[in-house]
Amino acid sequence: MLMIKQYGVWIALAFTLTATAWVSQLEESDDAVGLKSNVLLETEGANSVIKSQRIASAANSIAIARPKISEEPKNIFTTFGVAENAGAENIAPQKSAPVNPFVYAGKVVEDGKVTVFLLDGEKSHAVNVGDVIEETWKVKSISPPNMTLRNLPLKIEMQMEIGATS
Repeated sequence: MLMIKQYGVWIALAFTLTATAWVSQLEESDDAVGLKSNVLLETEGANSVIKSQRIASAANSIAIARPKISEEPKNIFTTFGVAENAGAENIAPQKSAPVNPFVYAGKVVEDGKVTVFLLDGEKSHAVNVGDVIEETWKVKSISPPNMTLRNLPLKIEMQMEIGATS
């Protein structure tokens, strides 16, 4: 059984090489036939010569119509009609209201002090008034049913509902 597989692989390889050589010879002979047919067309008469000239001129016009390939690659992810970096230095970054990254998870009231639990993706935070979360958000006030957060880089405050004290 092993010998049959080995010989089968060698036979398949020989067949592939033979087919490749046969196809390459056909391509070379097709070029020769094309040249011979042009010679025959010229000898048949004036109409045949005119037809071959029309075919040749059509082939040349197609080659001319093809756009030239530029040497520099272009960014394919830009939008059409917008030049890269057009007026970028004139546009100042606008301060927009930041998106609240936190989700309210609960609160605990101990001796009048409220601790709020916030979720930020997979991180959880237990915060009190004055705490800074990840050097970006500061807890300004906690007065149920609202909590005030301040974005330190943008200096913008936002309210977050945390529910009434039970």
